[in-house]
Amino acid sequence: MCHSIEMGWFVLDKYYTMTIGSPLYAAALLLGPSKRVSNIKNNWEEKWVKPAIEGARKIWTEEYKTASILVPQQLIGNVPSSLKRKRNELDDLFDERIKELLKNLLMKKKMTSMRSSISNLFLPPNGGCRARKERPIRG
Repeated sequence: MCHSIEMGWFVLDKYYTMTIGSPLYAAALLLGPSKRVSNIKNNWEEKWVKPAIEGARKIWTEEYKTASILVPQQLIGNVPSSLKRKRNELDDLFDERIKELLKNLLMKKKMTSMRSSISNLFLPPNGGCRARKERPIRG
């Protein structure tokens, strides 16, 4: 049993030390909203903190700082036609359902508008009722 526990610690230590050599883990911690620099400073050995932060900063400057940002239209336009998905039955069903929903919505809107117009034709301007006097609310 002790041997298994020691082997477990050995393996954990092996992989943990691998993360020290890679700034990617530090970059992930720095970008995580719940972690940031304070997590690294509080939980890492002091000699690891500066190289980790510098490594993450180096990744940023070399890989991302000067990278251009693509807007969705550019992304869509750059997709080769061979990779674009072909339409299928589900697309047709979806289109039919959307048209049906829009048609129903339009009909409801027309009916509401028509009811309103009819009401305005037959009701006097004051709504057909005598104006009510506001009464104070008694507490």
